[in-house]
Amino acid sequence: LIVFVDDLDRCLPDTVVDTFEAIRLFLSTRKTAYVVAASREIVENAIDSRYPDLRRDDGTGIGHDYLEKMLQLQVVVPPLSASEIETYLNLLLTQHHLGHDDFVELLSVLRTQRAKLPFPPAYNHAMASATLGDKMTVGLSSDIAWASEISPALAGGLRGNPRQIKRFLNDLTW
Repeated sequence: LIVFVDDLDRCLPDTVVDTFEAIRLFLSTRKTAYVVAASREIVENAIDSRYPDLRRDDGTGIGHDYLEKMLQLQVVVPPLSASEIETYLNLLLTQHHLGHDDFVELLSVLRTQRAKLPFPPAYNHAMASATLGDKMTVGLSSDIAWASEISPALAGGLRGNPRQIKRFLNDLTW
């Protein structure tokens, strides 16, 4: 049995700690694994706020130590690079301009191309034009050109966070 817990860092601190306490009750259950997706810093702060009187010798909270004992394997998801941000932004814009079936077809073509190359190029204006052909409208062409201009700024300003990039586009569209 694999239990996935996602977006734990979006919960109130008490809920975060209660969830870990519930998981702790079942940690010794055979053939069971837990996958927790959350911001480590936010979870540590939630634990520290729940147990403010428990401190390490250096005065810091116990959140770090608590997670060290609870989590056997930790995977840090790196931020998107500038090239990955450009690709992500361009795919979001392409999805906005294309119909569902055309976009699914594009994704299939891009996956096939990506599988052949160890370091695939960004999905940029040239690749979009070559891949989409006559489906590359003037509006989409203009949007992708604009995205290539702003993606370096987004890479730095939004620290490579896909959620914040999507939010930026939603705010801009609104």
